[in-house]
Amino acid sequence: MKPELEKILVEKYPKIFPDYGKSPQESALSWGLEVGDGWFNLIDHVCESLSHLYTSGLSLGDQRYVPLDAPTVIATQIKEKFGGLRFYYRLELPDKVKELEKQAETDAKLKEAIDAWSRDYIQFVDGIIYMAETISMRTCERTGLKGELHRTPGGWYKVLNKDYAILNPELVQHGYRPYSEYKQNENNNN
Repeated sequence: MKPELEKILVEKYPKIFPDYGKSPQESALSWGLEVGDGWFNLIDHVCESLSHLYTSGLSLGDQRYVPLDAPTVIATQIKEKFGGLRFYYRLELPDKVKELEKQAETDAKLKEAIDAWSRDYIQFVDGIIYMAETISMRTCERTGLKGELHRTPGGWYKVLNKDYAILNPELVQHGYRPYSEYKQNENNNN
């Protein structure tokens, strides 16, 4: 992704990108967002969703309820792999949860409640990311237009707009063709 587009995302979502620009020893984001410009809007929508996680709390059974802030999603790497978007992250727990985790060392019910709370957020975040990764498989990584999976004879994959792929000399030179053509040729040869 172009640095100017990355800068927009990093400035708009500083809590998601605190590792951006760190050294390679500290973060895989040292290489930036390793995707094409066409996925800018998709990543923007993902970050918008991840910035507004619902708040909740722990129900400890005996009519005790501890309200908690949502964890913070921190991007650890964003890249293209096998043609699709991959969005890797970690959760930064709120201070109150960190305090409760210390108490949970001697309180099995509290540990169970914290584990369930964490699992719920992980499932929610994973759902947002899975939806984006699915949409990326129909969105041209270069243009943001409707796309389909393409591959080279050497087995490199990209989701590209069919018309764009045909007219782009670099992609033509590398031999990118719709994956469906490869599948059709395989079926015809069998």
